[in-house]
Amino acid sequence: MSRNTGGPAFARPYTQGHTAQEGMSLRDYLAGKILQGLAANPGGPWQANDVNGWALANCTLTDVVEVAYQTADAALAERAK
Repeated sequence: MSRNTGGPAFARPYTQGHTAQEGMSLRDYLAGKILQGLAANPGGPWQANDVNGWALANCTLTDVVEVAYQTADAALAERAK
C-alpha cells in the first residue's frame, strides 16, 4: 500500500553548479512540527515531576511519535480533499 507523503518539502531542482535535492517528505516535516508542539506543551507527554525533573507521563516515546505521524497523516488526508 502506498502512503501519501505529501511530496517533498523544501525540494530544490537542479541548477547550474548544484545537484537536485529531493528534500524530506511533507509528512516527515509535519510530524516534526507536531513533535515540537508536543514537547513544548507543559501538559503534553513530557511533564515535570519530583523524581527527575522532566519525564514522559503515561506514554512511551513510540506512543508520542505514533501520535505525531497519525496527526500528520490526518492533515495530509484533509489537504487532499
